[in-house]
Amino acid sequence: MKMNIVKFVDYVLQNKTWSLHDVQVEDVGEVRVFCYDPELNEITDLSKCFNIFMAYELNKQFYSIDMYLNTVTFRISEYDNFNEDYYIDENIEFNVDDINTEEKFFQYCLVNNTLGLTFDDISAILKVQRLIPEEVLNPLND
Repeated sequence: MKMNIVKFVDYVLQNKTWSLHDVQVEDVGEVRVFCYDPELNEITDLSKCFNIFMAYELNKQFYSIDMYLNTVTFRISEYDNFNEDYYIDENIEFNVDDINTEEKFFQYCLVNNTLGLTFDDISAILKVQRLIPEEVLNPLND
C-alpha cells in the first residue's frame, strides 16, 4: 500500500502551506492541512500552533495525521459509499520519543502495528511535528 506521506510532507514544507482545504496535489491526492492555536482557531502562524493536522484522500482511502508536541496520531479511514461519510478503520498513536530514530522505530515495529508506515514516512511526519513550538500550551491536556 503506497501512502504518499513523504511526497505530501515535501509539498507542504516546500510551499509552506499551513492552510489547505480540499486541494488536489499531483501524486498525492486531495489534501487538507490545518494548524490550530490554543483557542482552537485555525491559523497559519506556526509560532502560535499547538496542533498540525494533515490529511489526504486517495483511492477511497482517507489518511490523517494529527501532530502535537509529544504525540502523533495516524489514522486510515475508508470512504463509505452508502453513508457518504468517513469511518475510522485503524489508528495508532505514537509517542514521538519512541519513534524518533530508526533504531527506536524498528524496536517499536517488533511489538506494535505501524499500519504500514515506514521509517521514511515517520521521518517526514516528524519534520512537520518538530515545527510545533514547545512554549505553546495544548488546551486539550488536562
